[in-house]
Amino acid sequence: MADILIYPVLVQGTGAARVISKAIDDINEKFPETDIIITGRGGGSAEELWAFNEEIVARSIFNSNIPVISAVGHETDFTIADFTADLRAETPTAAAHMAAPDVFELKQYINSLKNVLYNDIDKYVQNKKRMLDIYNIGAFIKNFENKIDLLSAAVDSHKVKLDSLNPANIMSMGYGAVLDKNGVLKGTASAFKPGDKLTVVFSDGAADCGVNEVRGGPHGKKQTDF
Repeated sequence: MADILIYPVLVQGTGAARVISKAIDDINEKFPETDIIITGRGGGSAEELWAFNEEIVARSIFNSNIPVISAVGHETDFTIADFTADLRAETPTAAAHMAAPDVFELKQYINSLKNVLYNDIDKYVQNKKRMLDIYNIGAFIKNFENKIDLLSAAVDSHKVKLDSLNPANIMSMGYGAVLDKNGVLKGTASAFKPGDKLTVVFSDGAADCGVNEVRGGPHGKKQTDF
């Protein structure tokens, strides 16, 4: 559901703060279309997390035109980066959940839009019917029926568009989403090697699988265990 850019940096030790700061500045300059930046690392001692307390890192986060989620250490760890970022996550994993879209939430949102559309059209039609009953304007009945037909066609058109955005419908046609052992969405065969575990998500459930061999891959060669 998203394109991910990994920008490796030092996260502790001499010079780490300057490298982190430069990475944030570089992403803003070279990849301004980026929707969000996650700055983070796993847990550690206060000394190991200290790079995220440095002023140079705080200033780069504050000056970033791209929203930043700070995800440094564990839930109980706090750094200055957390307070200059747009949002703090308890862990890097939590930051990924915040940044990535939820397919099921999108489906619920689409359904809510559809229901609102149907209700609005129904209210409009019922209101026009009441006006006809009150004023008994028979001459406009046929014209009104034509408008109802046009509105019905518009409803059908909107329904088709909404259904085309529904991920469940795409999966029902035989497509599946392939996740690696860490639950990360993968879209190419070269992302796997023999012996890897993967999960295929279908419209009605999921299947855990193992990779026996990879056909294709770099330069069109066949990748195997040998």
